[in-house]
Amino acid sequence: MGAATFDVFIYGSHPGAIVAACAAAQRGAKVGIGHHASHIGAPFSAGLGVTDLGRYGSKMLGSWIPNSFFTRVTAASGGSRNLTRQVPWLSEVVFGEMLRFYGVTPFFGPTYRAVSVAKTGQTTNSVTFASGDVISFTVGIDGTDEQDLLALAGCTLATGRESAAQYGESLAGFYPVWDTFTPADCYDGLGNLINGYSAYPDGASPGDADDTMQVGGWRLALTRRPDNVKLVAKPSNYDPSLFEYLRRGAPLGDPNWRPYGVSWTNFGKGDMNDDTGFDYIKGWGAGDVAARSAIFMKMYAEKAGWLWFLQNDASVNPTTQAYCRALSLCRDEHLDGTASSSIYGVTQTGWPYHIYLRDSRRLVGQYVMKQDDLQVNTTKADTLSVGAYSIDNHTHRLLAVTKAGVAGYIRDGLGANPDTSVRQVVPGYQIPARAARPLNSESVNLFTITPSSSAVAMSSTRIDYWRMAFGAAVGLWAAKAVMEVTALDSISIPALQTELTGLGHVISYTP
Repeated sequence: MGAATFDVFIYGSHPGAIVAACAAAQRGAKVGIGHHASHIGAPFSAGLGVTDLGRYGSKMLGSWIPNSFFTRVTAASGGSRNLTRQVPWLSEVVFGEMLRFYGVTPFFGPTYRAVSVAKTGQTTNSVTFASGDVISFTVGIDGTDEQDLLALAGCTLATGRESAAQYGESLAGFYPVWDTFTPADCYDGLGNLINGYSAYPDGASPGDADDTMQVGGWRLALTRRPDNVKLVAKPSNYDPSLFEYLRRGAPLGDPNWRPYGVSWTNFGKGDMNDDTGFDYIKGWGAGDVAARSAIFMKMYAEKAGWLWFLQNDASVNPTTQAYCRALSLCRDEHLDGTASSSIYGVTQTGWPYHIYLRDSRRLVGQYVMKQDDLQVNTTKADTLSVGAYSIDNHTHRLLAVTKAGVAGYIRDGLGANPDTSVRQVVPGYQIPARAARPLNSESVNLFTITPSSSAVAMSSTRIDYWRMAFGAAVGLWAAKAVMEVTALDSISIPALQTELTGLGHVISYTP
């Protein structure tokens, strides 16, 4: 390629990045999009088959580009499928069709990993890829989970959990939930904690800040159609110690035990929502390629090894083993020749290209969404979009403890009791334009599709459809600034809101 220039360039392959590109192109801008991912549209194309919307979500979808993805998937599925259920291969196809339909120029694959940017003052002028190719742009949009473009541009980012005091959030920080105590042996024969468990932090108090993040995992597309079932292959990096914490707590001899289930989608497939990588996933956000690769492959060895064990090990009772062999990976998903590969490692055919991230790295922007914005002060004069998903702060760690003389573990971040759990239903809330922008002292021409949020708020604002909706608004804002030859801050937000609602975009909702 060498060099190319665009009005608007989006770095990322998330659904929100793709929708932002389409929205900017529809508005008349010359748009490019690039990322190191060879397969676009994760997490939808990486196994997420059930789209979470929240309490009022189905009434807040709107009729503009974000929702067109679902209508296109529905049409391609025969027209009679559930609107927000999709399968990986079809999601990737539809996202590709959308980019072509709107005339967006794509640059996807390992060589398009961003390695540096060029800046003049607070203006980011271009991005350079691992290949040496350079793309120049007027406005840039970060469409990654990790905020990688913003990181290269020197914008302030956050990882881990803020303290409860920092933003006045009752659900923030270290959150041990003792009513989740489960008896277990958390140590190996040498007295070391086995993978999956963490030590209770010395001197820590509830509400303290720390470097942990919500557990990640895999969204596995599974099927029980005999003609499409693919048994899990034994990972080349198979290591039983990685899933020992699961084996110890499993009733291997119980014929009624079903280790996992799925939420059924289309084409006889289901979405298995898995948690993997307790504690060690915290290094993903700020990690380089080597660090992320190590985490990716460890998570693969942990989960694929466990599934292989369930399908093959003689210690698993025959009835449960037959269940696991009948509900397995799909032969027609995640095909890269004889394996599934990403920039972070090679796994096996049928395995997702991407891990499922619930948190990673967050922009500390012109406005930070907080717990209060989701539960109390839910309206914003500069609203660009809405959200409705619960505060769903998944477990950060399994902490080895002793309770009443009994050894076991408790969960840090999500409990069984709704009164103490970091999981609370929220009303519909508005997301302000300011949450899309870094501080002007750091950047005057960059956006993000992921609203600037605290760790607590991120457990709701992270939901993929709402990032698609926010991304679409950001894409239109970027193109409008370019087409009107004006600075981002000079765009009238009321005029932008009028244009968005005229397109069928939802910026407010009253239950």
